[in-house]
Amino acid sequence: MQNLKFKTDKMIPLLFLMLLFSSENYAEEIKLVKRVVDEEGRPIVTDPLAYPRCYQYEYTERCTDLRSIPDIDESESENKQIVSSKFKKWQIGPYKMHMYSIIDSMNSYSNVTVNSAGKIFAAGGPQLQFLRGEDQADQTWERRFYSRFSDSFRDIKQIDQTLFAVGTSGVIYRSRNFGENWEVFTQIFIDPYSYQDLKQPEIEEKWHQFHEKIDDLKFKYTEAYSIAFDPFSSTQQKNGVVVGYEKILHTSDTGQTWKKLDFSLKDDVLQEATFSEKDHVWAVGTRGTVIKSVDAGQTWTKQTVLNPQAHWLSIDFINPKKGCLSGSGEIWCTENAGVDWQKSKLNLPKSLEMGDRIMRLRWMDTNEAWAIVTTGQILKTVDGGKNWSLFANMNQLDPRFKQVQLWGLFIDRSHKKIYASGGLLVNDDAKKSDKKDVFSDSGIILTWQK
Repeated sequence: MQNLKFKTDKMIPLLFLMLLFSSENYAEEIKLVKRVVDEEGRPIVTDPLAYPRCYQYEYTERCTDLRSIPDIDESESENKQIVSSKFKKWQIGPYKMHMYSIIDSMNSYSNVTVNSAGKIFAAGGPQLQFLRGEDQADQTWERRFYSRFSDSFRDIKQIDQTLFAVGTSGVIYRSRNFGENWEVFTQIFIDPYSYQDLKQPEIEEKWHQFHEKIDDLKFKYTEAYSIAFDPFSSTQQKNGVVVGYEKILHTSDTGQTWKKLDFSLKDDVLQEATFSEKDHVWAVGTRGTVIKSVDAGQTWTKQTVLNPQAHWLSIDFINPKKGCLSGSGEIWCTENAGVDWQKSKLNLPKSLEMGDRIMRLRWMDTNEAWAIVTTGQILKTVDGGKNWSLFANMNQLDPRFKQVQLWGLFIDRSHKKIYASGGLLVNDDAKKSDKKDVFSDSGIILTWQK
């Protein structure tokens, strides 16, 4: 399989650039370019599922990629690091908690997922960053980068054997070999000047349509926050959605192609999407937005507004009828598929200020569920979501912890194991000078199990 292995290392001569934009070339027959080819026109990429790309040196047509190859080439070692981690262990009630602090990584992981073999995958930023490792005391971790800038991934999910991640400007990345290689989703577009015999007004109109099609597949000036696929479908080609600022993208072929849906979300930011049963998908976001689809994400309807001031961040269902959503310092739950919602009671210390950041919520079974707060708290319910209590405040577990942030949560129901991800600002004793505190910023992975 070929994923982001090729790079442009030749300069196109000025003469060819002039020819590229000359009128004679506009009259050439247009071909939809789907693979990089060698000098004799034979495909270099033989994988039929590889995302399509324009020819690198094709001068007879004007082909535009939705996404360019990342500025860090996967064939070079600079985007891959094997990093060590500090391992800590706590006993909290009947639970043994492990924390892996990725030393001096200067980053945070937005979400985490785990495959059936126990391999941990996390995604975050900066630099569009992936993490891969296992829950072992002497573990080292592999990090990969796909940007030189402050870009971040916001979500990572697994469907069957494929990993997907989304983030800045709506980028969608995919790995079909357990994180060994990643490829960025792209589609190709033939720009208007390639078409024959067009008058200037027609060209201008086609330019407008051309850029509109490209913009449809990007979250301009903002981010895609969540990706979800239908895990209940028995078909090979799965439906899925990507949600973010004012936009929903839909796929019916497990992420091979995507399209923008025509659904009004003016000024709304959707934060998370999840499937509750086959073809039934929910999404939540700002201004109390709760929406639902019963046709696998192709059409949507707005649901009852529980709190118009709420900023909902997470939603999860344990079965078609029972689920909870969280955010704005509140948790609401339903036992009849969203017909009615009841506000949960949060039994928390008075000193704990929840703000609006109950970031993720996940079910273990019909009674037990977990939630995390961005400021480092872990919440738990054992009565189906009616009451929630503080399980742990990570900031208080070690006097050296200056600040713990939690962003991602994953439940491995088959092994009764919980995973969380985020970032840590810690007082680094080894770097103290003149009795002044020195803090190190690191990404973290937490795991715990009964």
